[in-house]
Amino acid sequence: MQRIVAIILLTLVLSVKAQNVSRIHQTLEMPQWSSQPIVLSNEIKGGIHTVATTNDMNNIPSERKQVGMLCVVGSISWNPATDKVYQYDGTSFKPISLLRVWETLGTYITGQIVVYNGMAYLSLTNHTGLITTPDTDTANWISLYQLSQSSHSPLTLGTTNGLSLSGQQLSLLPATTTTSGALTATDKTKLDALNTTTTTSGNILVANGSQWNSVAPTGDVTINSNGSTLIGNNTITSAKIANGTILPEDLATDGDYNVLRTDNNGVPQFGKILSSHISDGTITASDLSTMGANPGQVLKRNLTGASPNWIAADDNDSQTAAQVPVTPSGNLGSTNTQAALQELQSDIDGIKTVADGHIYVGNASNQLVAVAVSGEVTLSNAGVTTVADNKIDAANLMGATGSALGNGLSGQALTSNGAGKFNWTTLNSGSVTSVGIALPVTEFAVSGSPITTSGTLSGNWKTQTSNLVFASPSGSTGTPSFRSLTAMDIPSLDWTKISTGKPTTLSGYGITDGLSATLTNSKLLVGNGSNIASAVSLSGDATMNNAGVLTVANNAITTVKIADGAVTGAKIETGVSLNLTAALAANQSFVGNYEVAVVGESVVFGDVLYFDFSTLKWRKAKADNFSTTPVQRIALETIAANGSGKLLIEGFVRYDSWSFTAAPVYLSASASGSITSVQPSTTGNQIQRVGIAFGTNKLHFKPSLDVGEL
Repeated sequence: MQRIVAIILLTLVLSVKAQNVSRIHQTLEMPQWSSQPIVLSNEIKGGIHTVATTNDMNNIPSERKQVGMLCVVGSISWNPATDKVYQYDGTSFKPISLLRVWETLGTYITGQIVVYNGMAYLSLTNHTGLITTPDTDTANWISLYQLSQSSHSPLTLGTTNGLSLSGQQLSLLPATTTTSGALTATDKTKLDALNTTTTTSGNILVANGSQWNSVAPTGDVTINSNGSTLIGNNTITSAKIANGTILPEDLATDGDYNVLRTDNNGVPQFGKILSSHISDGTITASDLSTMGANPGQVLKRNLTGASPNWIAADDNDSQTAAQVPVTPSGNLGSTNTQAALQELQSDIDGIKTVADGHIYVGNASNQLVAVAVSGEVTLSNAGVTTVADNKIDAANLMGATGSALGNGLSGQALTSNGAGKFNWTTLNSGSVTSVGIALPVTEFAVSGSPITTSGTLSGNWKTQTSNLVFASPSGSTGTPSFRSLTAMDIPSLDWTKISTGKPTTLSGYGITDGLSATLTNSKLLVGNGSNIASAVSLSGDATMNNAGVLTVANNAITTVKIADGAVTGAKIETGVSLNLTAALAANQSFVGNYEVAVVGESVVFGDVLYFDFSTLKWRKAKADNFSTTPVQRIALETIAANGSGKLLIEGFVRYDSWSFTAAPVYLSASASGSITSVQPSTTGNQIQRVGIAFGTNKLHFKPSLDVGEL
C-alpha cells in the first residue's frame, strides 16, 4: 500500500511541476563546460538530483541515471563555497566548475549555470540584455532545485476528499523497505500486474518468478479470508520440533509420580516404573540412596515378610545357616552363617578337582563321587564316547514292537521293516525237484536236460544244408528258420558296392536314351525345357567356334549392360566424337561426370542443388536469396531426404519436363530447384547461368560460379 500511495503522489507532483516548468522535458545543447548535452526530465530517470554528499551521489541507482543529467551536492540553499554541481557522462559524475553570479543585462548561453540570491539556476536559452531576475524569468531560467528529484516543497491538493501533503516532504529517491520514495518503471509494471491479479477468498498471492499467482495455502498450515492461520491435525512431527524446545510446562498433567515412558509397542505414555521395566544388573550401588541408613548397616528382610529394614550387619538372623537350603536333599550342617559358607566353599573346591576321564555320579548315599566310564561304552577326557567291540547283540536292537529284539529261533533270519526296526523271520523252503530246457528241435540239439540234483543244461546248433541263411519268412513276419535267399532279401546298393561284373556300355546298364558320343561342329550341349541336353549353336550378343573362341557381336554392349562406375577414364578413348542424339535418346538420360552424395531434403530428377555448408549436404537452390546459391549439381534420380544418390557435376542431360525457350538457362527465383530460360528481374534476386539449352528438353549443364544480385 505504501508503494501504491507513492506512485499516486509521484504522479501528482510531476503533474504540478509540468505546469510550472515550461521546458522541463527536453535536451539542451552542449554547454561550453561539458562534452555532454544537458538532459532535463520530469521522469524518474535523468533530470537533476540534489543530495547531501558525494557518496549519496555515487549511490544513485543505475536505473535513475542518464547521460547528461545533473546532480547538486550540498544544501537546499545554495552556497557557492561548499556546494557543487556534477554532470553524469555515462561512467561517473564529473564536477562543473564554470559558475558565475547572475548580472543584469548579462549575456548567457544555453546550459550555463549561475548563482542568484543563494540559489543555482540553469539557462534554458541563449539570451542577453535582460533585467528580469532568474527567480521570476521562467522562460529563460530554471532552478536546479526545482528540477531536483530528491525533495520538493510542501504540496497541498485541496478537495473534499483530496490528498494533503502540507508540512511534509515527498522524496523521489528510490523507495526501499524502510524509506518511502519513488517507484521505478519496473516497480509500476509489477504493481499493475498485482492489481490485475484476481484472488479467491482465503487465497494468498505467491510469485512464481515472473508474476503473482492466487493460490490457496495448503500443507501443514491453512489460512482463511480473515488472515487467521490454522495448523493441521497431526502435522507437527518430531522432525519439526527443535531439540530442547519442549518444556515441562508444555506436557499434559497425569497421575502422581507417573513418568513418560514407552509401552511394549514403543508408544510413549504416562505410567509408573515397574520392576519388570528394569534390566537385571542395571542398578548399581552408586544408584541407590542412603535412605537414612547408618554406616555398617545392611538392608534385610526377615522371614515374616515384613518390609526390609536397615540393621547392623552381623552373623545372626532369625534364620540359621542350617535352615538355608543348599541341595535338594539337605541343608548345610553348620548353624553359623560364616561356618556354613566355609563348608560350602570346601564342597565347591572339592567338586572342581576330578581325575582324568572321570565323571561325577551320585552314589547310593546321594553323594557326588568321581568314577571312570566303563562297560560297553567308554568316555575320553574330550567327551568322546566309544562303543566296545562285540558289545552289540540282539538284545541291544529294538524290535518292531518297540521293545528289545532278543534272540530269534534256530534257522530264522534278521530282517528290517524299513522303518529302522528289526524282526526275526522264518524263511520259506522250496518244492522244485527237476529243471529242464526246451529249444527248437530243427535248429538245436539239447543235452543235460533235465537236472534233478545238479548239472549243466546246454543247447547246440544242428548241421544245415549249404547256402541257407537263418532268417524270418521272406516278405512276411514269422518265426525264423534256415532257408535260401530271395530277391527281397537283397537291399538296394550303389554301383560302388559291386566290385566285379560291371557293364562297360550304356546298353549294358539298360540305358537306351543316353547321349551320343558325337556332336555337330561348333555346337554345344544345352539343357532344353525338358531338362534334356540338346546340341545348339551359340548366338546373340556372342558366338563361339569349334576352338572355343568366344566373340562379342558389334554394338552388343549397351549402357544397361555396363555396371555403374565400371568405365574409368583409362578405358575412354580420347578424341572420339560423341553422338549426343544417340546418348540422349531416352527421357532422363545423361552423359557426363557425376558423383554419389547426400542430400538434405528430398529431390527428383532435374532439381538443381547448392551445397549447404552448415549441414554438409546438398539442397535445392533458389535465386531469391544469396544464401541458397550457387548451383553446382543437378539430381539424376529421385533421392529421399538425408539419402544419397547420383548428382551430375557437368555434362549433358535430357529431361522431357523442361520447356526451354532460349539457349541461356538461369536459376529460377520462383521455385526451389528449378531452372528457366527467363532471367530473374526482381530486386534482390540472384543471377546465375547454369548452362546452355540445345533443345527444349536438353541442357548442357555447366553452371557458372559467378553470381550477381539485382
